[in-house]
Amino acid sequence: MSVDELMKLWICDHHEDGSMASKLTSRPLSGVQIIFDVFNHLDSFKPEHLPQLERFVKFVNIVDSLDYQVGGVNFDKSAKTLLGLYRNFSPQYIYEYFEDPSHTGFEVFTDEFIANTDVQYSTDKKDDKKTKKLKHFSDRHQENVNANISAFEKLNSE
Repeated sequence: MSVDELMKLWICDHHEDGSMASKLTSRPLSGVQIIFDVFNHLDSFKPEHLPQLERFVKFVNIVDSLDYQVGGVNFDKSAKTLLGLYRNFSPQYIYEYFEDPSHTGFEVFTDEFIANTDVQYSTDKKDDKKTKKLKHFSDRHQENVNANISAFEKLNSE
C-alpha cells in the first residue's frame, strides 16, 4: 500500500462496508491502525518497539470494532480482563501493558494481579490524577455486569 493510499484512508469512514478502507484491506481498522500504518511505512518506529506497538494496535482495532461484533464476549470474565476494564485505563497504561509479549488483552487477570495493580485515573479536575487498585474497578464492573444480567433475566421472565 502506498503512502498516498494510506493518506486517503485517513479521511474515510473506516467502519462502513464498502468504504475505501474495506476495499484496500481485509483486516479490522481503527484510526490508530491507519496512523500506525502510515508511520510504519515511513520507517518512523524503532524496530525494537514494533512488536509491542503491533500488539497494542491489534487490541485497539478489536476494541474499536466491538460495537460491530459484540457476539462472543464472555461477560462472566469481563471484570477480570483488559477488554472489560480498558475504559478505566489511560492509553499509556494499555500501551505499557503490551510490553509483555504474552499479553493479548484478552487473558483473564489473576486475583493477585487485580489486588496488587495500581491504576491511575483522571478526575473531573484538569490534570488531576489519582490512583486506585485495579480491584476497585474490577468489583465495580462486576456489579454492573451482574445488574445487567439480572435485568435481562427479569425481562425474559415477564
